[in-house]
Amino acid sequence: MKRILFITLAVLLSTLSASAFEFKGINYTVIGDKSVGVVKGGYYNHKITIPEQVTYCGKNYYVTKIWSEAFIDCKELTSISIPNTVTEIGDWAFRGCTQLTSVNIPNYVTKIGEMTFYECEKLHSVTIPNFVEEIGGMAFYGCTDLTSVTIGNSVTEIGEKAFFDCTSLTSIDIPSSVRYIGEKAFLGCSGLTSATIGNSTSKNGNSVTEIGEIGRYAFVGCTALTSVTIGNFVTKIGDNAFYGCTGLTSVSIGNSLTTIGNFAFENCTSLASINIPNSVTSIGGDAFRDCKSLRSVTIPNSVIYLDGFSGCTGLTSMTIPNSVTTIGDGAFAGCSLTSVNIGNSVTTIGYRAFDMTPWYNSQPDGLVYIGKVAYDFKGKMESGTTIAIKEGSVSISPFAFYACTGLKSIIIPNSVTEIGKGVFKGCTGLASITIPNSVTEIGSETFSGCTGLTSITIPNSVTEINWYAFKGCTSLTSIIIPNSVTEIGKSAFSGCTGLTSVTFPNSVTEIGEGVFEGCTDLISVTIGNSVTEIGEKTFLGCTELTSIIIGNSVTEIEDYAFCDCKKLKNVYSLNPAPPVIYYNTFSSYDADLFVPKKSIYKYKKNGYWKRFKSISEINVETGDIDGDGEINVGDVTALINKLLNVASFDDDVCDINGDGEVNVTDVTSLINMILE
Repeated sequence: MKRILFITLAVLLSTLSASAFEFKGINYTVIGDKSVGVVKGGYYNHKITIPEQVTYCGKNYYVTKIWSEAFIDCKELTSISIPNTVTEIGDWAFRGCTQLTSVNIPNYVTKIGEMTFYECEKLHSVTIPNFVEEIGGMAFYGCTDLTSVTIGNSVTEIGEKAFFDCTSLTSIDIPSSVRYIGEKAFLGCSGLTSATIGNSTSKNGNSVTEIGEIGRYAFVGCTALTSVTIGNFVTKIGDNAFYGCTGLTSVSIGNSLTTIGNFAFENCTSLASINIPNSVTSIGGDAFRDCKSLRSVTIPNSVIYLDGFSGCTGLTSMTIPNSVTTIGDGAFAGCSLTSVNIGNSVTTIGYRAFDMTPWYNSQPDGLVYIGKVAYDFKGKMESGTTIAIKEGSVSISPFAFYACTGLKSIIIPNSVTEIGKGVFKGCTGLASITIPNSVTEIGSETFSGCTGLTSITIPNSVTEINWYAFKGCTSLTSIIIPNSVTEIGKSAFSGCTGLTSVTFPNSVTEIGEGVFEGCTDLISVTIGNSVTEIGEKTFLGCTELTSIIIGNSVTEIEDYAFCDCKKLKNVYSLNPAPPVIYYNTFSSYDADLFVPKKSIYKYKKNGYWKRFKSISEINVETGDIDGDGEINVGDVTALINKLLNVASFDDDVCDINGDGEVNVTDVTSLINMILE
């Protein structure tokens, strides 16, 4: 066998050696019946010309390819002539040719590979022919003497960092065929004064249908850039695309643009005006932040989400059209706005959207409204204050009452559908609150640190309780989670040291990490049958917890979920198949474990479950199919799911009529049992 392998290897090496050859000082390898490619291995200096044809073993071959690294680090090579027979130039082909001043790219090349001309510092000009479709990542990275680039009209993609740090490049015309300009494509081109992007109307004589994106950081640090024309075929300006272009004074945008990304023109301090076309629907966060010369902006009726003008100290007025529904965090903070005209369609205004403006500073102390939004409580709030939100208001902005320790109670009308993040955070005097049925979500940190809160009514309209929503509400002793809630976010009730009992409804499917961490008075918990996973640290440090009922759908309990629950005595796991647990899921197994009938053996053989002090059968009443201690309509649903093979329950509790079989007649018997 070894002899055969040796012979095979020898033949391959012989073949490879036979196909590699030198012709007039240039190394080649045969790649087809009639073609060869230039390969690495020669020493090249000054000027070289690659011929169209070479002769090898009495046969003529066309030169069609320059292989990867063929001329890498040929530091004395000054110019190269490439024949039109070449259709492919490999990655890194001329990387590090620091003295190369000129190169011709043949007409039929379709791709310029990655790092092809990387750090060819002396390269002066490049013409990219019309057959090239892609300019690879870092293709001309660090070509610091490059002053002129002509890009053919078949190019569809300019790769990441393609012209990074080409500091002598003064202008660029990117054809409309380009669908994507990669991240940092022109970053650091400090000599670039003008850029035209996608402004042509044809590609090889045909109508252009491609539409494109300017990638993130594409022109960051182009400090000499004074004008940019973005043509009709660009749909998105990526995040940070023109960040820090401090010389930019003029931007023309075509009518296909829909999105201006976050920080897109941040710190373009010379930009005095900009036309935003009617096609734009979203202006991202800090898109024009600190554009201090910006004097006027017209927001078109197409914009739905508006953000991005914080620190524009030249802006004195703003009209927000009726199309806008959301104004982002800090959208106009620090502007010189003396007047704001806001459309009636705005339903959400972000945190500090109009703070530090002359307009906001001129508002009287008290609750400030912007349109239909309760925006912010301004000034000092007296102890024992009651606030009634104005009828017709649709939302309360994030942190509107942050640290208003004097707030005792608040009346929220049914017109309010949104209560923002951290609205009542740190309101230590707030004792009780009723959330109207119109609200569907309790935002992150909404009641965090409300140490005086003793009761809260959550309506059936709420479907989600977000991260840290009630964190540190130390006076909250009980909470009823309605059947509408499906998700409870990370640390939602962590540090609620007064909470003694919690029941999760069957609607809850997800319990986030650390939800009840540090609830030191919590004694008992019932987790509904819809929950499939109990997150990490969910009950960590619940030192008074004595019993826990784990629903029959739980398949995984993550690390530290019940760690440091020192008084835990009874654990009821209703799933016939032992859920996955980990070494630190329970810090102590000195508790009694109760599991469904016929599942004892499975738990006793399971790696970590078998460590419990004792494992016993749950005494489940016939009819209590879901094991929640009650016989009700939930059990009917559970029985039907078993018959449909979408759930698994013990036959003994499902055989309602005692005929030894589980079938549709048991459903009828169970319904009759409930109606009795």
